[in-house]
Amino acid sequence: MNLKKILVAFDLREDSFSALQHAAFIAHQFKAEILVLHLVKSDDAIEIARHRMQSFLDKLAGIYNGPITPIVKTGNIFQDISENAAQLDADLIIVPTHGIKGMQHLRGSNALRVVTESDIPFLIVQERLIREHGYKRIVIPVEDRKQILNEAPLFAQLSKAFQSEVHLFSNTHHDQKNSESNLSALEQYFEREGANVTVHTVNEKQPFAQSVAHFAASLDADLICAINYSYEYLYTLFPRVDEEYLIYNEAQIPVLMITPEQQEDFLYAFPILY
Repeated sequence: MNLKKILVAFDLREDSFSALQHAAFIAHQFKAEILVLHLVKSDDAIEIARHRMQSFLDKLAGIYNGPITPIVKTGNIFQDISENAAQLDADLIIVPTHGIKGMQHLRGSNALRVVTESDIPFLIVQERLIREHGYKRIVIPVEDRKQILNEAPLFAQLSKAFQSEVHLFSNTHHDQKNSESNLSALEQYFEREGANVTVHTVNEKQPFAQSVAHFAASLDADLICAINYSYEYLYTLFPRVDEEYLIYNEAQIPVLMITPEQQEDFLYAFPILY
């Protein structure tokens, strides 16, 4: 991961400052540029938004003195974020989230929809600020799918940059053989990369995302790195809830999500009505 530009999709809310703080920490580690993007509905709102954004950037300057580019333009944060990120050559997108409200309970969260429609890694953060030690403990959920193996180099690079402990976690209740195979392959890979890696397994009937969230909270983890499979259900009447459970985990642990290459076979023809 050649992380040179970090795009923060910022909504100018006080409880979203955590997104800027996370960006500052990561940018410092990678010597990257921070792009702070806010989209408004009309040109008339641009100047006011710029003024409000500057107050947050002044606050950020107290903890970060690297390059920051503020961007205020017209658009919709949920519809245009991927296009803007591509135009700006962003390598990572950070978005704050404030829970699921209204129609999101039916059609899926806005944050998850934005993540799923982009091939750029997303870091989703709640209100909790990053700790002084950064991402000391990283939890990586491991299921029976092989896509997790493709992202191992990125996760290993992050763990090196942050000098993190890597905790591989699996619930083998549903598919023990394949899950254990992936765990073994990942453990060997991280060991070859010199990472401090530990494997944890449980055999529980509860949904996998709940097992992950509970384990990460018990470990007092600083970051969860996960694969996003919600594209399989994004446009159906029954959105997948596993990723949402991780994003909105009660411990407010930030979640780095990567959407793998999407397979058209999974896009069912049951579009939701707006």
